[in-house]
Order: sequence, then C-alpha cells, then structure tokens
Amino acid sequence: SELLGFAQVGRNTRDTMWTIDGLIDVMSAATQTVLTADRLAEDLQIFASAGFGLVTVDASLCRASVLMPQKRNPYALSVIRAGASTMIGRLTGTVATARTPSAATDNWLHSYGEVTSSLELATRLVQLATVVVRTLNVNREALAASAADQQTASTDIADELVLRGGLDYRTAYRIVGRAVAVALSTSTPLTMEGLDSAAAEVTGARLPAAARAIDLDSVLDVVSLVASRRESGGCAPDSVRAEMQSLRPLIADQRAWFTERRRAGLESLEALRGRAAELARATPAG
Repeated sequence: SELLGFAQVGRNTRDTMWTIDGLIDVMSAATQTVLTADRLAEDLQIFASAGFGLVTVDASLCRASVLMPQKRNPYALSVIRAGASTMIGRLTGTVATARTPSAATDNWLHSYGEVTSSLELATRLVQLATVVVRTLNVNREALAASAADQQTASTDIADELVLRGGLDYRTAYRIVGRAVAVALSTSTPLTMEGLDSAAAEVTGARLPAAARAIDLDSVLDVVSLVASRRESGGCAPDSVRAEMQSLRPLIADQRAWFTERRRAGLESLEALRGRAAELARATPAG
C-alpha cells in the first residue's frame, strides 16, 4: 500500500475494489462549493435587475441583449447558475452508477472522467464568481434607501419591547405587526404612539412605561442595527472581518495538506518505479 501511495491497506476487499465512495465525496464537496457561488449568483441576478438596481455586474462580464440595445445581461451569473446545475447532474449521475453488483465495473467507466471534469468546472466557476465579486459595482444610494425602510427594524422593535418593556415575544410580535400594518395602510411613519395604540388594540392595554421610553429613532437606525450584530456569525463589520480572519488558518492548513499529499504521491510513484526496476533487473533473462 505504501508503494501505491495509500496510508493503509483496505480493510474490506469488496469495498476496496468496487465502491466509489471516495470519488462521490470529492464530487459532493465540489458541488457544495459551487452551490455557494450559485446562491450568490441567484441573489445578484435579482439585485441587479431593473426592479432593484442595487448592484451592477461589470461590463466585462455582461452580454448585450439581442433584442434591446440598452440592456446588458449579466452573463457571468448565468454561467455560474448553469454550471451549478451541471455539477448537480454530474454528481447525481455518478452516485447512480454506484448501484452495481459485485465485480461489475460499470461504476468505474465514467467516474474518473466525471470527477476530473467536475473539479475543473468547479474551479472555473469559483474563479468566475471571484471576478464577479471583485468587479461588482454597488449602488450605495439605492441600498441605503432600501435599508431605510422602517420595516427593516421591525424585529428589533419587537426585541426591544421584550428586553426593555417586559413583554413576552408573542405579544410584542403582534403589537409590532399591527403597528406596521396601520402605518402602511395610512402611509404614515412608524411611531411610538402608533405602537402604543397597537398595544391597546391587541392587548387591551397601553404599553408599559418602560416600553414607551424606548428611543425608537435609535432602534430604527440601520447603521446602528448592523453594528449591534457583534455575535459570532453576525453582520457587524468587525464580526465579518473576524470570521474572515478565522478562516485563513483553515485554508492554509488545507493547502498544506494538499501539498503534502501531492508530494507523498509523487514520492510513492518514484519508489514504485524504482522497485519495479529492481525486480526487472533481478529477473533472469528468458
């Protein structure tokens, strides 16, 4: 097993000879990686549309519409999305070939080629997604205007009613929901007076004094809301940067593992060739 580059001998002959679990694992990991890029592409496809206008994909990654001269189609996003579908199909097809009887080789006929081609495709798709992100044009004004919608902070208002007003969350949820509905139907801003009226309608009583003392303007401030999400996995800028930094050592470890495995494989190949040459020299001619 050492000469062939394996860490140990397979413990089950049938599994060692005829299962393609390892190949499926590789393709599954590649597909999951591409699906992450696909989810980004799916969102950007919507955010880049005329109805949102939140981002613009760089012109180098777009194609002109064959019908509308003023329209640019974010073609790179289509490539990523279609590539993800292809990866899912290849993974599914490879898994399906594993349903073979013992000693049959049909599960190997296409597996090797599917794995290598899938890894190549996954690499290209991730690289393309990287270029999309690096060159993405963000419409800060449109994003700020969208985020300024008072409904953005509805959940946080309910949280404040629980934390500072002493309400249970179900009641707070119903009060905020009613206040937002009234504000929308009357085209008026969400106010503490509106919340108090909603509380009277929902519960039959006004909000507690502690709840009425909440500074609603500070709760509705989007910048403060984002900055307050400092927990692990939160969207506060410092939390995002910390998460990114925590991943760098893991990436470095994986790269080191890959480099070591490649080195060990090449050494095993040379050792195997050397051993074969020794046996050839030791074998009497004729």
